[in-house]
Amino acid sequence: MTDLGWMLAPLVGCLISVLILGYLGLHVLRRQVIFVDLALAQIAALGATYAFFLGFQPESLAASVFSLLFCFAGAALFAATRSQESRLPQEAIIGICYVVAAAAVILLVDLARDPHGAERIRFLLVGSIVWAKWGEIGAAAAVCGAVGLFHYVFRERFELASTDPEALARAGASLVVWDLLFYASFGLAITAIVRLIGVLLVFSYLIIPGAVASLFVKTVRGRLLATWGIGAVVSVVGLLFGYEHPPGPVIVACFGLVLAVALIARAALDADRPGIRALQLAGGSALVVLLLASLPRLVSPEDPHGEHAGHADEAGVAEGAALGSSDPLTRQEAIDRLIAEDLPATTASLLAHLPKETDEELRLRVATALHRRGVAAGAQALQALAIGAEIPFVRLSAQGELDAAP
Repeated sequence: MTDLGWMLAPLVGCLISVLILGYLGLHVLRRQVIFVDLALAQIAALGATYAFFLGFQPESLAASVFSLLFCFAGAALFAATRSQESRLPQEAIIGICYVVAAAAVILLVDLARDPHGAERIRFLLVGSIVWAKWGEIGAAAAVCGAVGLFHYVFRERFELASTDPEALARAGASLVVWDLLFYASFGLAITAIVRLIGVLLVFSYLIIPGAVASLFVKTVRGRLLATWGIGAVVSVVGLLFGYEHPPGPVIVACFGLVLAVALIARAALDADRPGIRALQLAGGSALVVLLLASLPRLVSPEDPHGEHAGHADEAGVAEGAALGSSDPLTRQEAIDRLIAEDLPATTASLLAHLPKETDEELRLRVATALHRRGVAAGAQALQALAIGAEIPFVRLSAQGELDAAP
């Protein structure tokens, strides 16, 4: 596909994340609680998983409410433990919360006896930004905008809470209250976006752009602008390379490369002797070259659909119960099994399921498979998706499939 219009919705979602998490990340770096976002994102994922364990779908309002409640509980805990820093470092509490939340997610998925547990955990980590709908992005933008406005109005108090708690106390304000407001608003923003971009990308947006900016820029405003710029550029590059791959991990890998280059450049600038500077640059350049050597595989993968190759030996006619499930992941596995083997029976099952499928991504998969097998209904479904699909990437993918037909 040459049309890059599919990037618009994912890019907007990434930029929303960059704006709010980049700002919050500078506070996190100054507070020296680096893993608080990772812990809160994992706690939000735990809330959604607990809702699923109770019988609610992950996309439901109940799942969002549970995520928010769990985040607020974590915020209250982190605010209360800052005053105990002399007895127990707050970073230790944050790390413990992350480990416990991650273990609890795995346990709850296992207790729910979900056959797609591994896939659910993967979605929690990497998100689904490419398939985000404008309604979901709009809701996340509204929540993050409200959090940003709240922090702008009370920016002086939040700045003191992060950099000079004693001055905040002298001003007659409670450190515990403002810490609670910080972590609660932080948790609210994370709850709104973690389902879109995943736990790994939340951490990357929060920490890596601000860390790179801090290496070269001294002023708070300059660091904020640099953080936003770095996050925006890496998002565009990561989405371009992430077309045939999960974009979340690709963006995280791009951030890692940018950080490596920044650290090498900073070390070279700080070197007091030319010989040491040249050695650092040579070693750093060799590392970057090794990392860049993998780019051809990213741009032109040998098997872009290899993620489903493992289903080939299990291919067959999926049970009707799986195709009729209300869980998209259950239907996805059944559809993938049908697609994996081109037989009259599997084609008939796909054709029968096509008018029943309501999920746009799964409908695209079914229509594409039928179209490639020469079934007219597949082309008709692709035409309908190219015109009326709500997800931009689905519209562009459907049109690209039609255009590629001989």
